[in-house]
Amino acid sequence: DKPHLRQHQFGYSVGGPVIRDKTFFFTSLEKSRVRRQRIFNSVTIDPAFLDGDFSSLCSAFDANGVCLPSRGRQLTNPFTGGAFPFNRIPTSLFSPASRFFFPHVLLPNAPGNRFQDLAAAPNDDTNLVVRIDHQLTGKQRMYGRWIRVGDGSTNTGYTPAIVEHSTLVQHSTALHYDWTLTPRILLSVQGQYLQTDNARVSPQIGQRNFVADAGIQGIATAGREEAIGLPTANFTGYTGFSYFPQTPASFKRKIFGGDARLTIVRAKHTLSAGYGYNDRSTLAHHASSAPRGVFTFNGQYTGDGFADYVLGLVQNVSRNLPLKDFGMAHSPYSDLYIQDDWRATPDLTLNLGLRWDYWHERQFVKGCGATFDRTLGKILAGENRNGQIDLTCQPTSPFLARATAALWIPASQAGAPGGLFKGNGFLSPRLGAASRPRGSGDLVVRGGIGTFTSQYDGNVFGSSIIGPPYWADERITFTRGSLQRWETAFPLDPAAFVAPSVSAAVWDIRPMKSLQWNVSVQKGLPFQSAMTASYVGNRGIDLITREDENVVPPGQYTNLQAALPFPQLGTIRIARNNNKSWYDSLQLKLEKRFTGGTGYGVSYVFARDETDFGTNDIQTRPTPFAPEGYERGPSDLSRRHILRVNGIYEIPVGRNRRFAAGLHPVLDAVLGGWEVSGIYSFVSGQPLTLIVPGATLGNGFNTFPDRVGDPKSGTCSNGASVGTAACWFNDQAFAAPPRFQFGNAGVGVVEGPADHVLDTTLMKNFRVGGKRLLQFRWEMFNALNHVNLSNPVTNTGLATTGRILGAGTARQMQFALKFIF
Repeated sequence: DKPHLRQHQFGYSVGGPVIRDKTFFFTSLEKSRVRRQRIFNSVTIDPAFLDGDFSSLCSAFDANGVCLPSRGRQLTNPFTGGAFPFNRIPTSLFSPASRFFFPHVLLPNAPGNRFQDLAAAPNDDTNLVVRIDHQLTGKQRMYGRWIRVGDGSTNTGYTPAIVEHSTLVQHSTALHYDWTLTPRILLSVQGQYLQTDNARVSPQIGQRNFVADAGIQGIATAGREEAIGLPTANFTGYTGFSYFPQTPASFKRKIFGGDARLTIVRAKHTLSAGYGYNDRSTLAHHASSAPRGVFTFNGQYTGDGFADYVLGLVQNVSRNLPLKDFGMAHSPYSDLYIQDDWRATPDLTLNLGLRWDYWHERQFVKGCGATFDRTLGKILAGENRNGQIDLTCQPTSPFLARATAALWIPASQAGAPGGLFKGNGFLSPRLGAASRPRGSGDLVVRGGIGTFTSQYDGNVFGSSIIGPPYWADERITFTRGSLQRWETAFPLDPAAFVAPSVSAAVWDIRPMKSLQWNVSVQKGLPFQSAMTASYVGNRGIDLITREDENVVPPGQYTNLQAALPFPQLGTIRIARNNNKSWYDSLQLKLEKRFTGGTGYGVSYVFARDETDFGTNDIQTRPTPFAPEGYERGPSDLSRRHILRVNGIYEIPVGRNRRFAAGLHPVLDAVLGGWEVSGIYSFVSGQPLTLIVPGATLGNGFNTFPDRVGDPKSGTCSNGASVGTAACWFNDQAFAAPPRFQFGNAGVGVVEGPADHVLDTTLMKNFRVGGKRLLQFRWEMFNALNHVNLSNPVTNTGLATTGRILGAGTARQMQFALKFIF
C-alpha cells in the first residue's frame, strides 16, 4: 500500500492600535495537524534460522558441508573451532533466553526477507505569538513578546505495535527597550526567558520484566519499575528488537539572560558595542539508554550476528538503573563586542570587529557529575556549591560510592572546579571590506575574515552524571574467546556493580573555533541581473571528539576486561579538543531581480570538506591505536556539488498584466493574475565509509575493509549491476583484513546517491472588495515524484552489503487559502 499523508494548516495573524499612536498589538496563531504513515522496509532473518537452519547464507557446499569459496558465508562452531556442516546449528545448543524471545524477533512478510508495513505517525503543532509595542516618549519605545510552541507526536519502534508519545511545550518571553539618546546615539536593552518541557511515554513500557522472565540475571525489577520491558537486542545485519530507550522521560530546560547595545553614528563611522549574559539550566529524569539491558551480537563467534544470538553468545552488554532528577543547575555565559562600520572612502567600506566570549564555571544539580583524569587514573567526582560530595543525588549513589571508593576522588583534590568545568574565554577578531574598484560602476569586490566560536553541546556536560560515585552505566565487551552467554553477563546480585563507565568532557576543555574567510566579485549584467563568484574557506580548530581511553591495542585477548588499563571500569569516553577540519569551496550565483513579472536565481557550489576523523560532529569517536591519519578524509557533511535554481513568473494575462488587461472581471477571476514559481535542487551524494563488523581488531573495535577492486564497476555478488538500488557499489571490491589488522579502504571510499528535488507553486490572488484579498496556493514538493534513494548498507560481508533499502519523501501536494484584509 502507498503511505498516506493528510496535512491541515490553519491560523490567523492580526494587529492594530490599542491606544492611537501609542500602543499597538499583534498576535498570530498557527496550527497544523499532520497524519502521515511511516514506511517499514526492515531487513529480517530467514525464518528457518529459528530452527537452526542457516543454509541460506551459502549457495553451494562441498561434500563435507563446508561453504564453497565465494559462494556465501560459512558458520563457525565456536565451541570446537570447526564448521557447522551445511550451516546447521543443532537446536540443543540454543540459549534458553534467546529461545524465549523468538516471538519478538521480526519475521519477513515480503520477498527477500523483508518486513514491510505502514504505521501511523501523527504530529500536531500549535504556535502562538502575542506582542505589544508601546511608544513611551518621542525618543523611547518598548515591546514585549510571548511565544508558545506546542508539539505532540507519536513515534513507532521496530514494529508498528510499539509506540512512543512525545509532547513538547516551549514558552519564550522577551522585553525590549530602545532609547534614542540623540539623533546619532541609540541604546537598546533586552531581557529574555525561555523554558522548554518535553515528556515521553510508551504504553508498552513498565508492564512486564521480560528480561528476568527469560532467565537473564542482573536486571531486577526493583529500582526500575516504570522502565521494565523488552531488552535491546542488536544482531549485526538484521533488525533487532527493543523498546524505546530513555522512556519514560522528562526533559526541562531554562535560559535566562539579557543584552545591551549602544550604537553611535559619527561622520564616516557607525560604532556599536554590546554586552550579553545568559544562564542555562537543565533538569531531567529518564530511563536512560539501558534500563532493560542492551545486548549486542555481532557475529564474532560464528560469523553471523543472529547465529551468535541463538547460541546466546554476546559481544557487548550494558545496563543501568533509571535516572532520577539530574542536570545542570547553572551554566553562565557572557559576551562583549565592539564593531566599527567605517566608510573609509566613497568606494570602500571596512567592517572591523572584536568579540570576547566567556564561559563561566558551571554547577551541576546537587554537584552530581563525574569525569576522568587519565594522568591520575582516577574518576573526578563533582562537588556541590559547598564543596561537598552529595550522595543524595541518585538512589544508588550511597551504594555505588562505597563499592567504587578506590576509583574516585573529589574534584578539588585534583585541582578541578566542583562543576568539572574551568571557566575560559576566547578573543575573536573580525575584518570585512566592500569596494567598488571602478567608482560608481557595476563591479563590487567583497571580502572578510574572522574567528568564530561554538557553544558547547549541552549533552556533553548534561550527561556528565555517568560515572561513580553518583550513577553507574555498566558496560562490558567480550572477545570471541570468552564464549560469554548473555544469561550470565551480569552478576546475579543486582547490587554488585561491574565495570561502571564514565562519559564526560575533560574539565579544562576549550571552545571549538573556526577561522572563516571569503572573497567575492559581483558584476552587474544586462536585464537587471548580476553574477557573483566567491571563494569561501573554513578551518575548524579545537573541534571536540569523544575518545575511548580504557582500551588496549589490537590483538587476541581471552579476557578483554582484565586486559584493560583500568579493568575495574567499563567504557571511559572523554570529550577532548582533538579534531580539525578543512573546507574550501567555489560558489557561483546568477540572479535577476523580480521585474517585469520575472525573477530567477541560479547558484552552484563546488566544495571540499575534510576532517581528521571523517566527521566533525561532536559525537565523533576516533578508532584507538589507528595509524596516523587513518581516518582523515571527506566529512560526512561533505557534498561535492550543490546546484539550486529558482524562479518566479507572473503569467502575463489579466488586469494589470501585459495581455488581456481589460478582461471582464468574471473572466479575470478565472484566467487572470496567476503566478508560477519553483525551486530545483541537486545535491551530490554523501561520502560513505565501509566497516567490517565483528570487532575483528580483537579489542572490541571495528576496522575498514581492504580494498581489492573497483567499487564503482562490475556486478555485485547478487548478480546486480553497480549503480542500482540492489547494488549501489560492488561489494566484491572489499574484503575483510586479517584479524587484528587495520583495513586500507579509508574514509569516504564510495559516494551515496544524489538528491534531485523540484518544488513548485501555482498562486493567485482573488480580490473580494476594497483591499481584501483571498490568496490561493497549490504547492507540490518533489513535484516530479523523483525517487531519491537512501544510502546503502555499508557494513561489509552481509547479504545486504551495498543494497539500498529505503528512499526519501515521495511527492507531496498541499492546497492553501489565505484571507488578507
